[in-house]
Amino acid sequence: MVDEHFRSIWRFLRHLGLDDDDVDDVFQEMLVVVARKLSDIEAGKERSFMMSTGYRIALRLKEQRRRRHHVSDDILESVEHPEPGPAERLAQHDAERIMQSILNQMPEELCAVFILYELEELTTKEIASTLDIAPGTAASRLRRARSAFQQHVARLHARQRSHTGGVS
Repeated sequence: MVDEHFRSIWRFLRHLGLDDDDVDDVFQEMLVVVARKLSDIEAGKERSFMMSTGYRIALRLKEQRRRRHHVSDDILESVEHPEPGPAERLAQHDAERIMQSILNQMPEELCAVFILYELEELTTKEIASTLDIAPGTAASRLRRARSAFQQHVARLHARQRSHTGGVS
């Protein structure tokens, strides 16, 4: 069960703004919960259970960190992929940095739905189950998240055009 869903859960937690060490910590804590509640997990809902558990643990960790100190959104890491050349890595790093910056500015309830739908390719029904919200709420949050994401991208493009004198 864990092997089957490890990558998508790890990516989800990473896109929530956790660094690799925190993702590992959240994942371990999630595994403890899964092991303790294994008999309560409905067949076919394992991924949803693990994602919702990881989501709640990640939110708690982020809140604890927020109380301790504020970390700049400018300090973002990229996920390295073997193969691409330097120019491709730079472009990928910039894109990931921009996307993560946008995700960090979104309210967490919108960010989670956006990540689960757009990046993890869950349906709104699966998202509703994962986050323990109504399907209509999941759909509404997804619309709001997409709108917020598009607004952030539009502002970035406008800023870029103003810095380059209108040349894109």
